[in-house]
Amino acid sequence: MGYNVLSGSVSSVGVIQSGSFSGDGSGLENVVQFETQNAAASKIPFYKTIAGDLGLNAHDGFTFSNANSALTVPGLTSSVGIKLGNVISGSIAGDGSYLGVDVNGNLVVTSSGISYGRREITSHATASITDVLFGISASAALELRLISAGDYDNGQYFTIKDEAGNANIYNITVKTSGSQTIDGQSSVVLESPFVSINVYSNGTDKFFIY
Repeated sequence: MGYNVLSGSVSSVGVIQSGSFSGDGSGLENVVQFETQNAAASKIPFYKTIAGDLGLNAHDGFTFSNANSALTVPGLTSSVGIKLGNVISGSIAGDGSYLGVDVNGNLVVTSSGISYGRREITSHATASITDVLFGISASAALELRLISAGDYDNGQYFTIKDEAGNANIYNITVKTSGSQTIDGQSSVVLESPFVSINVYSNGTDKFFIY
């Protein structure tokens, strides 16, 4: 608790008596200041509500060092991480993915990066946006139907491979949807043993072999 320390002299017009005084003010009223809890020379006080009244408090982690003029404030001691729920679309990827913020301030998880996903195909099938490598082992001629190029990101690519080495016997037809094309054609037929093609989308309406 602190007091105002008073010293000096007083005089007053109309008063015969005059003189000097000194003291620590302990006998005066209304000079008591806010109580400071956890007071120490190195601790910085701050206002908070104590028992319903505004008061001063201090914290061990909120200190100031006179020795090196360093201010220390309480920091995070633990974290539960970020929990993602109700994902709107897509899937949370693994290695090669990263967490970022887009230009609108939205928190996003991207599946960009290296992916080692392989999908084995043995009969007619439809591609999905998450497919990266189609390993085809056919026992009869089959058709791989592509979804719209507009469903892919611009430049997104995938590989189609005849793993059984019998595409010359069982042709593999890669077919687009609607009026879309692969190198200007509505479909591409793989008909050489162990043949493979790499395909990418323009993100709108076309696929290209590279």
